[in-house]
Amino acid sequence: AETLQELKRLDEALTDFDRAIERAPAWGEAYYLRGRLHKRHEWFERALADLDRAAELGLGSADLDGQMSLSLLEDRVDARLGLGREEEALALLETALLERPDWTGAQIHKVHSLVKLGRMDEALKAANVGIAASEGGGDAPIFVAVLYGFRALLQAAEARDCARAGADLRTADGMIEGTFWQPYLHPLAARIHADAFREYCPALYDGPGSVERARAGLANRPSDDDARRALGFALYREGGFAEALEILKRLDEEHEFDEAGHLFYLAMTHWKLGAGAEARRAYDRGLSRLESTFPAHPGWRKLQQEAAALLGVG
Repeated sequence: AETLQELKRLDEALTDFDRAIERAPAWGEAYYLRGRLHKRHEWFERALADLDRAAELGLGSADLDGQMSLSLLEDRVDARLGLGREEEALALLETALLERPDWTGAQIHKVHSLVKLGRMDEALKAANVGIAASEGGGDAPIFVAVLYGFRALLQAAEARDCARAGADLRTADGMIEGTFWQPYLHPLAARIHADAFREYCPALYDGPGSVERARAGLANRPSDDDARRALGFALYREGGFAEALEILKRLDEEHEFDEAGHLFYLAMTHWKLGAGAEARRAYDRGLSRLESTFPAHPGWRKLQQEAAALLGVG
């Protein structure tokens, strides 16, 4: 089933997961993997049932510091957000953080979830709490660096505190400079420049540097969707429209559902290259996606407004 997923043969993969669970109904990992596949299709009710069942069977409980435990938590939260059960999703994160306050990965997902919901003051507070709790914690330094990166993004938004935003990104870079983890921060840093510094803190914006960092991040993880998006967005901001279109269009073709922000960048890139009809189709899809998922997401809403102005949408 996992091999079939890699080959994008998702219906066949689902059939094999069903068979695995039928043969081993107490195998938590099978529920977890099937739940992730349901979530990929945005069948959130089915996803939630499987993911919660995996947790009931103890998946991840003996691996609290591992990626499996974090991924399961994130997926259970995202399934609830997909169903509009926002407070339940946040309560799940709160429970995890009460059990382990220095779990930086969970704190990052809390910040990210609050941003999706447009609750920016709460997101900034969560970032502050997470950074304080991480002191002396046992998480890998990249998690703490990412948390500083998210705080930089939040401080830059609406020019809340550009000086603090710049300091936080420098802190994040300094924490992992010269280490194995350094390339993992590059995509986030590139997006901070493209999505925040350019608009709200122009003195901090380094367009060519953001493209360079995005390329380095993608070289480190060539198949990572976030790294690919970061390069596409950075290229768009620096006028590399043809290469940006190639990246963004391929990503769109590979995903049944894409985030609204991606679709607005795709629309603007099409427009810059003179493809007005394609631009409008991508914009309309992005607007529909925004309204049906996270209409209060401030970054995606800002991109929608930017795309509408560029395309002349009333």
